[in-house]
Amino acid sequence: MDGPEAGLYLASERWMVECGAAEVSMIEIAGADSLLLREAAGRAATEFGARLVVLFGSTARGEQNARDLDVGMLGALPLDAVAATNTLTRQLGTQAVDVTDLRRADPVLLALVARDGVPLYEAEPGEFSRFVSVAMRRFADTRKFRDAQQAARRGAGAGRP
Repeated sequence: MDGPEAGLYLASERWMVECGAAEVSMIEIAGADSLLLREAAGRAATEFGARLVVLFGSTARGEQNARDLDVGMLGALPLDAVAATNTLTRQLGTQAVDVTDLRRADPVLLALVARDGVPLYEAEPGEFSRFVSVAMRRFADTRKFRDAQQAARRGAGAGRP
């Protein structure tokens, strides 16, 4: 496999190999108190029945210009993302929180969360690794649909003057 998808697979495998749980707990989360963030994630997980809470996006990647906290939550039932956002906003004291229900996320977003995500809460050890495995399989399984969309866009653009 080549192209950007190969990078997603390699990044997730590298994360699982290089980042043991002890290392992940030591990650400095740009501009955020990681202990406060983990505690808030645990409380929100309990309140909303989530088995996994993951920080992803620019803050998880440690980008200097990160302005918000992108948080993914995964539970057995669909998540009320607005209520979860409000809860985390109150707990963290910032409006710069965006919560995504990972049960409803598309395969590309799931792959990005798997690649860049920092687990903040796991109901059971290995929950994030299981999520990464499922997310990458869904991403690979839906490649044919993304390829067909891209081909259709190229074909539609070819007929324009």
